[in-house]
Amino acid sequence: MGLKLPIPMADLKFNVPMPYTISVDGELLELTKQKLALARYPDEQTDFGEGNWAQGAKVSCVKQLAEFWRDKYNLGRGREAVRIVHPLTEPKDAADPAFHCIAPSIPGFGFSPAPTKLSKFCYTGWRFWLLYHRSIAIQYPKVVRAQHLNMFPVPPLSLWSASRAYLRWCLSAFTYSEFENKALQVRRNFETDQSGYLEQQKTRPQTLGFALGDSTVGLLAWFVEKFHDWGDVYEAFSDTDIITLVMMHWIQAFGRGMQEADKTFEVDVSVPTGASMYAKEQLHCPRDWADQAANIHYWKEYERGGQFSSLERPDMFVKDLPSFFSSPVVLKSYYCS
Repeated sequence: MGLKLPIPMADLKFNVPMPYTISVDGELLELTKQKLALARYPDEQTDFGEGNWAQGAKVSCVKQLAEFWRDKYNLGRGREAVRIVHPLTEPKDAADPAFHCIAPSIPGFGFSPAPTKLSKFCYTGWRFWLLYHRSIAIQYPKVVRAQHLNMFPVPPLSLWSASRAYLRWCLSAFTYSEFENKALQVRRNFETDQSGYLEQQKTRPQTLGFALGDSTVGLLAWFVEKFHDWGDVYEAFSDTDIITLVMMHWIQAFGRGMQEADKTFEVDVSVPTGASMYAKEQLHCPRDWADQAANIHYWKEYERGGQFSSLERPDMFVKDLPSFFSSPVVLKSYYCS
């Protein structure tokens, strides 16, 4: 019970665009409404103030979205989650490069089958995608010709591995920019106050899958907390956008995609790398930290946006990709290697 492909997998022609209609079992959609109607909500914790999220997702916010999901949401009317493909394939300015975009879901997420095999490509990605992409770049540098990231969970520096960057870190009160100091504060807050979910997903994903894979409101609350803490989602997203993103995980059963790659930022990647750093991204680092893990050629910092940058700030995201991928170092890597 769940996703139904409209055509047999064996008949998919991966290099030819084909029409695709979202088709989900009516039984699953009805069950979803029933679970939303039968949801039990915890008492709101008000000791910390009405607008304080220190205890996790606000019950009032989750309940409002759950009622919208139950009474008004229509999967067929959900807005396209990816807001950046059209501006990249058909840029307004004829002088900007146009891209051939491949935007598959991670296997086990959304509606896409496995990505195709290409002889060479560049990529951009965040969160899960970013970890998988870096693993590919480490193992197959001749295939991945350039990468663009918005997160750098580089381990803390040591005096022996990067002496100059380490000393600059020790004197950060005097040597770091305001953006760098704020970024490290956000990272410290994430590591001490918001990363409990990460250890659970890394060590016991199956157990968590029982809870989040069987409770619509539980899954919704899980995401609402992250949307609040990790970006400007409530400024950029409608209720429909939020429920559509949650539905992508609900349909496939959440437990399937909960394991996260590890240690991918402890190995240097040699391919040309660009980075767009957004203020509310949780795993930032200064550029000289990132230089220890990647071949950085492009670095931009933004005071708005967060982990869901391609959805929150598509205008900024789309502007950065042509700037980086059309740079001489990337063109040389792609066409001359």
